[in-house]
Amino acid sequence: MPCKSGSYQSAEGQTFCIRCPPHLITTYEGAHKFADCIENCLAGNYYDYNHRRCESCDVGFYQPSRGRTSCFPCPAGTNTLNRGSKSASDCTLTCDDGEEFGPDGHCVRCSKGSYKAAGEMSACVSCPLGFSTPSDGAKDVSECTLLYCPPGKYATASVCQPCGIGFYQNLYNSSYCKPCPQGMTTSKIGASSVEHCYGKFKLHMSMFLHNRVQYVCAWITVLHASRFADA
Repeated sequence: MPCKSGSYQSAEGQTFCIRCPPHLITTYEGAHKFADCIENCLAGNYYDYNHRRCESCDVGFYQPSRGRTSCFPCPAGTNTLNRGSKSASDCTLTCDDGEEFGPDGHCVRCSKGSYKAAGEMSACVSCPLGFSTPSDGAKDVSECTLLYCPPGKYATASVCQPCGIGFYQNLYNSSYCKPCPQGMTTSKIGASSVEHCYGKFKLHMSMFLHNRVQYVCAWITVLHASRFADA
């Protein structure tokens, strides 16, 4: 007689079965080894034998029951929005590549500077920083070919470069940086606003005070060392 679900027996000729540890089950009758005892995964999950743990159903799949080792695929032309779906009702109509669901539930093209590849149900993804797409509706990151430099940088032939000392750029995708007002500069490269410009006197005074503090600290250190030596 085969062992009931939730138990196993690895030896022949036995008259009893061994129950799986608490919270573990078998998915069929007649289990013959301890390895057949698996976690009783929740709905929306399945047991992964390779990793010996419960995993969420992938996007495009669902599982309404506990203790399963696989998930059901959505019908053709539909998909789930997230992992871990528990019902076939989570399978909804999908948008084409390069599209996403708009606020009204209809599919709209990805805006310029974003894309959505095949099989992805998330919202359109932004291009890598510094790049954009030539038009809307991009279907792959490979279409992010247009330089689109953020503020603080300017576009050259192929890359975005940071604005140098004394310059700033507050606009996107500019081919140049703006100089600070006369008598003013920046403390570092990549300034993105004229507010980062300040008088050179302030910069020199800041450096003077910084050096002054370092000098005083060094002098105090030498004085203490001298006193310890005399002692």
